Amino acid sequence: MHQDNKFSEIQYNYVFVILYSVFVVLTSIAIFIATVNNENSGLAIMLLATLLLLSFFMYMQGKMKVEVTEKELLISMGFNFTTKEFSKHQIETKSLQIEKLPFWFGLGNKQAGGNRTFFRIGFKPCVSFQLKNDDERYFVSTSQPEQLISALKK
Repeated sequence: MHQDNKFSEIQYNYVFVILYSVFVVLTSIAIFIATVNNENSGLAIMLLATLLLLSFFMYMQGKMKVEVTEKELLISMGFNFTTKEFSKHQIETKSLQIEKLPFWFGLGNKQAGGNRTFFRIGFKPCVSFQLKNDDERYFVSTSQPEQLISALKK
């Protein structure tokens, strides 16, 4: 069965992308120097392993996809390993609102105090909502909050 997307957005945390790019350049230079000198080949391997591990972390925290289909809201981070699904009929439409969260709430997919769960990448506005028969509030960052709310109400 084919489900039409009513809303789809891929977000990148450009601060992570810039920092990661600088790190890649500096690490590449260090690896080149270590291999040319042949004195610190262990250092080159350690730097390469660090680069690969950091690449995985940056991608997991630096990309988020928000998608609204006919029946559900899908949120996935990074490689889509952590996809959260919300059935649209479970979302309390009266609770939908746009909120600007302070930077100290942090980034990523996490649960916070006060029955709050964040799906946040960058410091964009969030659409917040509650599920029917649940007091937990969910926050989803988006650069198109009005379109996301409209798609969730349909």
